[in-house]
Amino acid sequence: MRKTIVSLVCGLALAAGSALAQPAGLLDIYKVKVKRDKTLEFESAIRKLADINRKKGDRWIAYSTEYGDSGTVYFSSRRAGYGDIENGMGAMMAAVQEAVGPSGMARMFADLDSMTLWGMGELRRRRADLSVNSPGSDEEISRLVATSRWIRTIRIDVKPGRMPDFIDAWKPWQAELGRVEPKAPVLVSVTESGPPALVVALYYKSLKDVDEAYNGVQKALASDTYRSYSRAVADLVSATNWEIHRIRPELSNPPDAILNADPAFWKPKPPARPKPAAEKPGEKK
Repeated sequence: MRKTIVSLVCGLALAAGSALAQPAGLLDIYKVKVKRDKTLEFESAIRKLADINRKKGDRWIAYSTEYGDSGTVYFSSRRAGYGDIENGMGAMMAAVQEAVGPSGMARMFADLDSMTLWGMGELRRRRADLSVNSPGSDEEISRLVATSRWIRTIRIDVKPGRMPDFIDAWKPWQAELGRVEPKAPVLVSVTESGPPALVVALYYKSLKDVDEAYNGVQKALASDTYRSYSRAVADLVSATNWEIHRIRPELSNPPDAILNADPAFWKPKPPARPKPAAEKPGEKK
């Protein structure tokens, strides 16, 4: 899902982030703002789209913003490169057209578009060299994503032309974060489309993990390294935005490596049908 919700021509995107963790290549991100009175309809339509794509369509992870710009949903697909974006586009279109036909596909996309206020596509490249405690293999990253339930992201918008200077200032602070206890993955990606930005993503099994990391983070923030970093980037950054997102398995169609790492979470059971109302005494059917 990219560019506009009408076209839905690429894989949608969850690991928060998203900013979700990917071992290599590009993150193909699409973010939509859902109309408040259309949330249930939108999610129902995305669940249907995910079901259609599960056999041979595109793959993505979805996550919604719970603290921050509420009402937004992200869809994140891993791409091996720019050419793979077209592969995702083709798989999505073929799966939907086979399921509902050309006219049904146009109607589905138009309905989704009517439920949103806006959409924005973005490409990011995962930067292991700028990350902290990054998992060393595809399997470990898949396990991290599969077992996470929340993603905390920090988006740092860098002034045009200043990304090399920002990265120079980031690296000492990166090393300081590597000394924080308990150790946790801090995965970094850098935008390749739109305004320059560095996106930091932290993954949590529960929000309680944030509490457990609090003391270590506060100690790092009180360090001389952080003070030097703050002074160095003051003229390099135009804005910083923190958000907390919830991973949405029911809106996702994740890669097999993630699906198989925690199938109980990624294959949610459909809601139970409501029981019929009990017949009142003397009441005839």
